[in-house]
Amino acid sequence: CASITGSKTGISVSSSSSSSLTYVPLDNESLTAQMKPLLTTDEILEVINRAKDEPDVEWIDDNRARSELYKKIISSFDRVKMLAMINSIYRAAKKREEEGKKNYISDENLMKRAEKLIYSEFSIVLGIPESEIPAFIENN
Repeated sequence: CASITGSKTGISVSSSSSSSLTYVPLDNESLTAQMKPLLTTDEILEVINRAKDEPDVEWIDDNRARSELYKKIISSFDRVKMLAMINSIYRAAKKREEEGKKNYISDENLMKRAEKLIYSEFSIVLGIPESEIPAFIENN
C-alpha cells in the first residue's frame, strides 16, 4: 500500500513495498506534466477486462526492435497494452524455458518495469500489497 500527501508546494508519494519517497514540486511543470491521474477501482477492472481481450503484443525476433517497441509501450503508459506486453513476455519466457533456453534479460527487465508501474498504481488504488496484484488481475 502507499500513501499520498499534498501541500501547496508539492505532492509526496511513499510506497510500503519500498523505502523510497518521491516528492514532486507543484511548480515544476516538466515533472507535473509527466504525472498521470490514478485510475479508479472501476477503471482498473475495465483495464483488466480489456487486457484479457487484447491480443498479445506481436513477438519480434530482432531483440533491439522488440526492446524499442516495449519501451514505447511503457512510455505511452497504456495500461492495457502494458498488460498485454507483460503477458507476451511471460509466455515467450515460458516457451523458451520449455525449450531449455535462457530468457532474454532485456525482456525480463522491461517486463519488471511495466509490472512495477501497473502493480504500484493498482496497489495504491485498491489498497492491497503489490505482491497480491497478479492474483487480483488473474481473478478479475
